Amino acid sequence: MAELLVSVVGNNQSFDICPQVNDRELDVTSGNPGSSEEMVTLVLCSLFTWRRANEGDELPDKDSPLHGVWYDSFATVPGRKWGSRLWLLFRKIITEDVVNLARVYCEEALQGLVDDGYFLSLEVTTWRALEDSIYQINARVNGVLKNGARFSYEVPISKYVDREGS
Repeated sequence: MAELLVSVVGNNQSFDICPQVNDRELDVTSGNPGSSEEMVTLVLCSLFTWRRANEGDELPDKDSPLHGVWYDSFATVPGRKWGSRLWLLFRKIITEDVVNLARVYCEEALQGLVDDGYFLSLEVTTWRALEDSIYQINARVNGVLKNGARFSYEVPISKYVDREGS
């Protein structure tokens, strides 16, 4: 995924934003998409890197920063933004509307993995789950890799979003 590699001007060096993914082993052009662990890493990096809030987004509190990641400045596709806006759901009461918004944020964040050829398609399902007497949002990401293999991964969204300072 070339977008996750940033070249340092003048140094001719590059480094991974998500170091768990090794581009030399993850060859999407040959139909060999890499291991399930690599795909999970790509999904988690996409979902839990805090994307900059859009104009008009309701922030968790009035003093919240807009977040965003510095490597958006180096996107090879103009206007491309990395990460998700799931952080905006921090401290929200988990209603059906919030669960649906979580799905929209996940789909938005994962679209780059389709655009970059890691997946032919991705589908996100979100739901409210009761765990240890606390409601949380869970998501299931189902996809088809370039070689036709199926991918499925469940992630507890609330577990990662409900942390201050993330």
